[in-house]
Amino acid sequence: MHWHTLFLVLLWAFSGVESHDLTETEVLEYKFPKSMQDALPYSLSGYDGEGAPIWVMKFGSWDMKTYVSGGEESYEKMDIYFDQMLSRFRKSAQDSEAKKFTIIVDLEDFGFWQSSHVPTIRFILSKLSRVEDTVGKCTKKAWLLYSNFFFRSALAIWKPFLPNLSKFIEVYGSYKETWEPQIRQSLPADQFPKRYGGSKD
Repeated sequence: MHWHTLFLVLLWAFSGVESHDLTETEVLEYKFPKSMQDALPYSLSGYDGEGAPIWVMKFGSWDMKTYVSGGEESYEKMDIYFDQMLSRFRKSAQDSEAKKFTIIVDLEDFGFWQSSHVPTIRFILSKLSRVEDTVGKCTKKAWLLYSNFFFRSALAIWKPFLPNLSKFIEVYGSYKETWEPQIRQSLPADQFPKRYGGSKD
């Protein structure tokens, strides 16, 4: 077993990280400073042909390490921010005709500085059940792009904890020719960014 794999398994076993105690309504109404939104970017890009919302999450550039290691208050804000994002995904699906949503997750720049940071990895592991419970049954497709070897290895460990969501996940590296045609075939070009094969600025 690769040491990264063993490391992740052990972290999962001991990832008893306490979460906030806010209700979902309180989470959705929580206000975050612009600096935090800029450091942890995601946005609603458009809608597919069936009316399903298309979200773009630039997870690779998320500066989770700063917030996770910034003390108790900083960690709690990171925790609430993540849960607010998941709740927004689900609500957008519930409010749509399709009752599901699609997401493009950009993993570029998710490098060693975060993937080797134990508190950050523990945070990610602690959120897996929340991800599955919140969006596992309302995800239409999750395109994970620009993934590296570490992320793909980690995902292989995480998938058993995401039984519903994992059915809709497609993981690709940085070679656009392997995934761009598929996304173009699945989504209206004017509803998602040029970076992923669309025509939207």
